[in-house]
Amino acid sequence: MDRRALHVEYLAECIADVSQLRPWRALLLDDVPSHELAIVADIAPLPQHLRSAIETHDLKFTVRSTTLSEARTAHEWAAPPSDCIVFLFEATEFPEVFAESFNVPQP
Repeated sequence: MDRRALHVEYLAECIADVSQLRPWRALLLDDVPSHELAIVADIAPLPQHLRSAIETHDLKFTVRSTTLSEARTAHEWAAPPSDCIVFLFEATEFPEVFAESFNVPQP
């Protein structure tokens, strides 16, 4: 499998894990919008399978929070909540490989 395909495959795992894991959510929801974080185990815990894949294949991803108005794919959603915060995930080596998750902060 080529490097781009590996990034595409593991980007989906990053989205699922980072968007849902409490330490990562806290970092992203409390962070200044547009501040990029490298997705590495040194910042916050990652599941072993994802950490292993990132290290084995030398994959590099970033994530940052952004606003709904700055989201690249908001137009594809029927009606995202107006108070949602978007997490933008990108493959550092392949800028065209990206995805977003739409998150509503918990009160």
